[in-house]
Amino acid sequence: MRIAAPFLLLLSLTLAPLAELHAAAPAIKPVVLSLQGIDGGKALDMVKASLVKIKGVKSVTFDTRTVEATVQMTQRVPAARLIAAVEDAGYLAIEGAGQGKWMPPKGFPEGSDVGVVSESGDEVESLEGLAVPGKVTLVDFYADWCRPCRMIDEHVNDVLQKRQDVAVRKINIVDWNTPAARQVLKYTTGIPFVIVYGKKGEKVGTVDGFMPQDLDAQINRGAAQ
Repeated sequence: MRIAAPFLLLLSLTLAPLAELHAAAPAIKPVVLSLQGIDGGKALDMVKASLVKIKGVKSVTFDTRTVEATVQMTQRVPAARLIAAVEDAGYLAIEGAGQGKWMPPKGFPEGSDVGVVSESGDEVESLEGLAVPGKVTLVDFYADWCRPCRMIDEHVNDVLQKRQDVAVRKINIVDWNTPAARQVLKYTTGIPFVIVYGKKGEKVGTVDGFMPQDLDAQINRGAAQ
């Protein structure tokens, strides 16, 4: 069977405008949402689950440094609808980048010996050098997006309210691509991770994860040095 040349010409003239129309269709620009009041990974999971339920939402990715969600879409969805979905998950969002904020951590008692020695994911050259003479020192690897890390803070807050012989030195890994993250991964596979030094500066042990009873026991051993 042969197709006549005039027919092929007619077909090409018919399909050409359709191809041009398809090629000219603009890509749907992703929407960036600055998240507010997020307190950890579970919260991000809840936000994502709420957003992907919306028809037209293709994927949701998070930047834990900037606390932002980028929403990719197969069809245009109003930003107000996306913000409402975040609110349905129990959190707040603002359209646009640069305004994301983690929920502030619970503060420690006034006058307590607490310091952040690395806030931007930098490696601390000498962890042993952070030990405070005459005190039990907790070297705490954490991240703002880590909910169990916040639980450790809450427990340590209670400890500091009861005793004056405990110091805390905090190291923020920020994310898993920083020097501080590579440093903590030499000891464990995740955070929170606390190294406990006794009053004489000797290492008592480590606490991997949210293990408050284990932490209390090691503090007591460190105080007995």
